[in-house]
Amino acid sequence: MRTPAGLLALALVLTGCSSPAPPAPAASSPPAQAGEPETSPVADPEVAVEVLSARRDAPATVEVRLALSHRSAGGAPIDVETRFASAEGDAGTIADIHLADPEGSGRYYVLREEDGQPLCSRNLDPLTPGERREVWIRFPAPAGERTTVDVVVPGYEPFRGVPLTE
Repeated sequence: MRTPAGLLALALVLTGCSSPAPPAPAASSPPAQAGEPETSPVADPEVAVEVLSARRDAPATVEVRLALSHRSAGGAPIDVETRFASAEGDAGTIADIHLADPEGSGRYYVLREEDGQPLCSRNLDPLTPGERREVWIRFPAPAGERTTVDVVVPGYEPFRGVPLTE
């Protein structure tokens, strides 16, 4: 036979007797609105990266424009020569940045000239404290009628669902 105390104990076990979970912390910043640049969560506290635009600039290519910012108001310039390009021949460029299909069906890497040079901003000088510099990079266009892409900057959180404009 079950006693009222036993039933109460069973009910507490089944429903949990701990205090309610604390509310989730508020987001640190609201999501970017359409047409607003989005800043990636900072993997490198010295250099911020923003996606300014992703645009089909020809039927088979996409140009992505980004801004790199030296977040410090003081200190030394930051050498970006190898920060965004790991291959020795790509030094001074942003060749390691790539696109990913949000549906997971492919990655798109920087287009290259006939001589192997990446089609992107080149000969990047060090960023001075407080400086913000715009750069560009070209990729093959994703297949089909994609309207968004993910922009992947190694060492940073991906920029997901970036609108692909005409």
